[in-house]
Amino acid sequence: MQWFEVLIVIAAVLLVITPIILHVYKKDKGLLKCECGHLQSECTGDCNSCSSKKSGSLTYIFEVEGMKCGMCEGHINDIIRSHFDVIKVKTSRRDNKTIVVSGCFLDIPKVKEEIAKAGYKVTSVHLA
Repeated sequence: MQWFEVLIVIAAVLLVITPIILHVYKKDKGLLKCECGHLQSECTGDCNSCSSKKSGSLTYIFEVEGMKCGMCEGHINDIIRSHFDVIKVKTSRRDNKTIVVSGCFLDIPKVKEEIAKAGYKVTSVHLA
């Protein structure tokens, strides 16, 4: 192979993997945008394009500390349902997890705040 052929191969590989790397980086840093143009990490889900998005869903997994019994699970579920537009919410004290299915992006800082007000602590959040 000539040196210019090697350069062409390297350039082709970079053209393919660069968008993938950027997507993963933006996802990790919360820089992806939702349909309405908000950053996913900042979207409250109250704009028209978000609230009308019913065809797909997002599944969030919240790691929550401080639950002791089944009533704690119900309490967290009630908090999520009463403050956010969600499709489904399920909490497990054994796994220390709350799984939330929503038709739009949740305001993560607000979710953490509402759960903290009830005496629990969200230690991590990620999309499934």
